Amino acid sequence: MPEPRADNEEDDCETLDEALLDEPESETVSEAAPQTPKDSVAMPDSQCVKWPAYRCHFYSNWRKTKERVYAKCNLCLDNKYHMGIKSSFSNFIRHLQRFHKEEWDSF
Repeated sequence: MPEPRADNEEDDCETLDEALLDEPESETVSEAAPQTPKDSVAMPDSQCVKWPAYRCHFYSNWRKTKERVYAKCNLCLDNKYHMGIKSSFSNFIRHLQRFHKEEWDSF
């Protein structure tokens, strides 16, 4: 049985946080909420209903600013927002064609 330590003795063992710092970063995606784009507000559902079906199928959490629109891809695991401008959503289609080709083609 180990001897009890005095309160002023230093611990030779690493703390859990120190041990984690020494390990290489894992490639798993954190479950933290995505950071919302600065000065953006949520888009009303009434506006999103009018859109083509792919936008609601592949993207969620639509947000807008004065000039831009943002959305989170439902297929990506990185929790990042993708950006476009209000007059054109081609960046969103281009993302699907480049990174989710099979899903986009089958849709």
